[in-house]
Amino acid sequence: MKEYSFLQKTMIGTFISALLIIAIRVIVNHFVHAAKGVELPLSAIIFVFTIVLISIWHYKEKKQQIESRQVFNSAQTIIRYLLTIIISSFGWMKIFKLHLNTSILIYDMPMGDLSGYEIATAFFGYSYAYTVLIGLLQIIGAFLLMFNRTKLLALFILIPIILNIITLNIFYSIGVGITIIACVLLLSLIYLLLQDYEKVRVFFFDSFVTNGNNKKLIKYTAPFCVITIPFFLAIWNHEPIIDSELLGKYNVIEYKLNNQIVNLANDSILKVIYFDENNDCIFEHNSHKYNKRKVGSFSFDKEKRILEVDWRYPKSLTSILKAKLSELDYKNQMYLDGVIGNDNIKMTLLKEK
Repeated sequence: MKEYSFLQKTMIGTFISALLIIAIRVIVNHFVHAAKGVELPLSAIIFVFTIVLISIWHYKEKKQQIESRQVFNSAQTIIRYLLTIIISSFGWMKIFKLHLNTSILIYDMPMGDLSGYEIATAFFGYSYAYTVLIGLLQIIGAFLLMFNRTKLLALFILIPIILNIITLNIFYSIGVGITIIACVLLLSLIYLLLQDYEKVRVFFFDSFVTNGNNKKLIKYTAPFCVITIPFFLAIWNHEPIIDSELLGKYNVIEYKLNNQIVNLANDSILKVIYFDENNDCIFEHNSHKYNKRKVGSFSFDKEKRILEVDWRYPKSLTSILKAKLSELDYKNQMYLDGVIGNDNIKMTLLKEK
């Protein structure tokens, strides 16, 4: 009769109790709102009950009064079914617009004013079809997880999805609670994957039969070469993509067109200039609409202080901007004096800190 260490029993019991608490939390918070407030007492009861069951299991195993292998397999099945409930719930919520909803207000706000969470939800909320696709992958993966024959396929579908959710939560500061839940889901999936370690090892490392040292050398060096070739090509063609001196946002505080002062309150008048990454230059008017912008690529001679902008948008704008820039003064202001087409332009620019 196979025996399991107390640590193994504790680990599988911890996964079951944690997943059960998460499942209750998801159901209560998203489906049964009237039951809010029961999560904490139920969590305490579940943990105590889990410790008792693990102790009984360990005691009976020592006394050879229980078939541990059968209990262990049943516990893994419970983990898979709990994961199915949780992950498929998030999938169905996406399809029925109960998750990743975006306020209409978000799309009228400047992106610089949005939090990481608002940017992420705006991204997913922009395309309902994309959100549905993610939801369907979660549902399909969760469904396949319930069957032994398709369990590995389900794990290979779900682990990348959950890992992507964790990285998104961390780097977009979406929330500690939901990140912890995603981490528990990922650890549970990895735990199930490790139970089939031998199958995974054979699939990834023993799939190709090679004879002789030369074939083995090719087998292991070929993937390395394939992945490093683009790396060396990127290094070979690497050029600075940021002009660090100009990089930033500049407000136009004075604008002269053909020596005539322009009223900056007019919607069609240039208001802000951006010198951005990849040597992009954007002229933005008093409207945030894209058709009120000029977008081009700039080059800058630091010694002569000469700026040239070759416009890419709108396509009707074919005249290159050639101007001389002063250095930033003590007020953080810079002066532009140049020509675009037949027009002379002079600007006083204030760089935002």
